[in-house]
Amino acid sequence: MVLEELERRDLLGKAVIVKSLPDSEEEPESDDPWIVVWPKGFEGTFNLL
Repeated sequence: MVLEELERRDLLGKAVIVKSLPDSEEEPESDDPWIVVWPKGFEGTFNLL
């Protein structure tokens, strides 16, 4: 639904969508608590607004 709305607004090519990963027992203080879910294969950098 989010991707469809971004596409409708002609913003899909400008968007980076990330989600927060909760601390886990395996990595309690992960240096990278975010995972990029869009665009697929993203290898750049981003800033949280």
